[in-house]
Amino acid sequence: MAYPYPAVDTAAIRNTERLTAFLSEIIEKKPVDQYFEKYPTFDFFYKKKRTMSGGDQMILPIGVGQDPNMIDATDYDEINTSGTDTTSMVLYNMRNKFSSLTISWAEMRELEGIDHKIFDRVDYKRGIIINTLAKQTNEDFFAAAQAAKKVTSLAIGVDSSGSVGSLSQATESQWASYEIDHSDTYENDGYSQFLTMWEQLKIRKSEPDVIITTPTLHTKYEAEQNVDVRYMGDGMGAMGRGASQLLFKRVPIIADADCTSDTFYFLNTMGMPYYVDSEGDSKFFEFEMPDKQLAYAAKFVHRHQLCITDRRGQGKIINVT
Repeated sequence: MAYPYPAVDTAAIRNTERLTAFLSEIIEKKPVDQYFEKYPTFDFFYKKKRTMSGGDQMILPIGVGQDPNMIDATDYDEINTSGTDTTSMVLYNMRNKFSSLTISWAEMRELEGIDHKIFDRVDYKRGIIINTLAKQTNEDFFAAAQAAKKVTSLAIGVDSSGSVGSLSQATESQWASYEIDHSDTYENDGYSQFLTMWEQLKIRKSEPDVIITTPTLHTKYEAEQNVDVRYMGDGMGAMGRGASQLLFKRVPIIADADCTSDTFYFLNTMGMPYYVDSEGDSKFFEFEMPDKQLAYAAKFVHRHQLCITDRRGQGKIINVT
């Protein structure tokens, strides 16, 4: 008499193992960051990402405290041991992007025995997931209002008022970005506003490493430059018309279609790190068959957050037409 155990579905096991192997090979051959270039802001932050491990919250000092123990001393002067003064902290919750790469049983039957077509199907579906992650996150960076479950919006975080990181500018006076309301065309003293912004951020002990704006304002900036004296850097010579990279004081100016309209952002990313969980960095898990679906699915997670720690060191010029 046979044991009343259900038969093992060897075909399903074989398919999940094969799909997982294909996915691993695709990930090795096509690093995730190659998908991000058409989403400029996300691409920029991802390439400068910092990894963290575990935890749901990031609690970070914002650097406005003063050390009360610092003295000018000779060898045997007494040193005070008071606590650090006026330390302020900000709190950010890590955000998750979940998805799944699914291949139906019917798809596998259709492609049965044709490994290269299965490989291409997995590759195509992975690309859609990665591109959707980049597209949505890039849009989230410029959301007009801070939405639940989304990463920090630059439109809210880089501002002269309001709250970000659970800290309000009304509570901490230094928790405010430098903001210029141009209310005019770029052609009318727009470049002078660049110089003013740079000067004020330097006074605040900050120096931007990227400027982000709309494609329209990016074009206006380029049109205003004299190509004979616009330089890439020491020893690199003058830029020609249609140069692929615009700079201001050696800082790249990025054109992003998702950028807040009529705005230039001057960002010092040392004071706004983009954190990604080391175990949730665009990660795909192994394929498995869900209990209630005749399909194979590999779960996907990207766990991240943009944490502004030096709001004072950021700036923006608004209402530039």
